Amino acid sequence: METKTKVKKIMHILNPLAGKGKAKKIKEDLDSSNYVYMSKSAEDASDFIIKSCQENPDTRFTVYGGDGTVFRAVNALMNSGCNDRAQLKIVPVGSGNDFVRSFDGIKGEVPVDVMEFNGKYGINVINIGFDCEVVRRVVNIKKVPLVSGKMAYIFGVMGEFLHKKAMDTKVTVTY
Repeated sequence: METKTKVKKIMHILNPLAGKGKAKKIKEDLDSSNYVYMSKSAEDASDFIIKSCQENPDTRFTVYGGDGTVFRAVNALMNSGCNDRAQLKIVPVGSGNDFVRSFDGIKGEVPVDVMEFNGKYGINVINIGFDCEVVRRVVNIKKVPLVSGKMAYIFGVMGEFLHKKAMDTKVTVTY
């Protein structure tokens, strides 16, 4: 007996700030029959995903952005209570796109593990310390015209090395 897969509602969510505005250009190319949402802020996109998922748990969200957009979408799906039914598709238009780059050459759907740390979820890596401070620097460096995401990260690393501060950390591992 053949089982039919329920057709998912497809929603396109674009981060207008990702990749210095690449998503704005993509919006014009999307089929008008699909639902397209241009987020107004990180919180707005998360709220939209949670609300939409609760209204229709069988939604496939296609997010256009970078690692920050993916982080927010994953957290919204996990917090929606619909994470076992909704799906996430990523179109990498951010400046780093580290998560998607780790699947270079792989086509199609890929199941991934979700990690939880201090009430936040991650599917790529969870960083503390040095790398988090680098990312804080990168946010401001990326605002400089003509500085690519890769270059902003290199400048962020250099800046953090020059201003490195000691950090007290306690790590407990449970399994």
